[in-house]
Amino acid sequence: MSREAAVEVELLKAVDKAGLDADVARIGSEHAAEECRAARMALATCEEAERLGSPLPEAAAPATPPKPAPDDEAAMELPAAAGQDVAILRAPAGDRATMRSIVDRLAGSDPIGQRRWQLLMSDLVDAIIARAIDASALTFPTGHVLWGP
Repeated sequence: MSREAAVEVELLKAVDKAGLDADVARIGSEHAAEECRAARMALATCEEAERLGSPLPEAAAPATPPKPAPDDEAAMELPAAAGQDVAILRAPAGDRATMRSIVDRLAGSDPIGQRRWQLLMSDLVDAIIARAIDASALTFPTGHVLWGP
């Protein structure tokens, strides 16, 4: 009976982890779909400008997450220059260049160390996202038709 109870606990943990992994994959696919939509809009704008013979519009700056209000409890001073986010905020947002930079700083030129740190950093980002999902600490884009106010 105790052995079966231990197996049940392990199976429940595996189901919970699979659920969190599915949530992480869903969020990643939603981000990819949004980026795809933005790329398609940019392509359509360029094709329209080419068809009309008008000059191409300047490239739009990438969307940045909204900054918290000053009276928000989550608003804290971060050790970054004005207008910059720290790596711990950029990595969970899917910034691959930040992840690569962190791994390079931690592992140096050692390829085995780079693989190890890449895996550890990926696990950290997945855990942060999963914890945010569990805590319902999600930030929705204010300009989105469905998720905005």
